[in-house]
Amino acid sequence: QLMEWFIEEFINPEGPYELIGYWANINEDSNITRGKVKIRVNGELREIEADGNGPIDAFAKALDKLDINGFRVTHDFHESSLGTGSDAPGIAFMPLVFDDEESVWWGVGTHNNTSVAAARGIVAALNRRAKADAT
Repeated sequence: QLMEWFIEEFINPEGPYELIGYWANINEDSNITRGKVKIRVNGELREIEADGNGPIDAFAKALDKLDINGFRVTHDFHESSLGTGSDAPGIAFMPLVFDDEESVWWGVGTHNNTSVAAARGIVAALNRRAKADAT
């Protein structure tokens, strides 16, 4: 029961955002990461690209272009493996702080690609905050 609650609350919370896909590519010449995001916002499919200093920064900047902003990922985020070997799925614990409050909203993402796991964690935290705002 505890695991079901954790998944429902931190990994797959209901909300206005549904991440369809995230792809991050690093330009080796400039060390700039280009992120491409495909996300549903209140049921509307949106696609956007943005550059950042890494996959997480590029994802956040892409969301900013969609007016999904007012938050920052704190330095306490953590990524880890859920197994051994190069094909083991990863998990990312993503803490967000919003401009209008001091509390931290956590989201958790899982995926074989750690950049996608982090993006999923950010979306989960955004959905958790949106859910709390709606009640």
